Amino acid sequence: ELIIIAARPGMGKTTLCLNFIDKVLRQNKGVALFSLEMPATQIMQRMLSSKTSIPLQRILTADLNDDEWERLGDACNDYSQKKLYIYDSGYAT
Repeated sequence: ELIIIAARPGMGKTTLCLNFIDKVLRQNKGVALFSLEMPATQIMQRMLSSKTSIPLQRILTADLNDDEWERLGDACNDYSQKKLYIYDSGYAT
């Protein structure tokens, strides 16, 4: 199945897609994400922020308490076990 999400800038496309991806991954299905604008590292940072309920800025600055570090580590481990492929070349055609 192929799903294409399109809308004007700032309308929540990325957030919507990341929510879809998380739901599919929880069903133990594989996901391929083709990102033309955002690098894979930034996508994963946003996914980790959403999964752990840790604000993205705190993840980016590594300003975390012990509980948050543990939650972040658990989320990283969980994602590493999933079939998730992010293709982030801006030249995909």
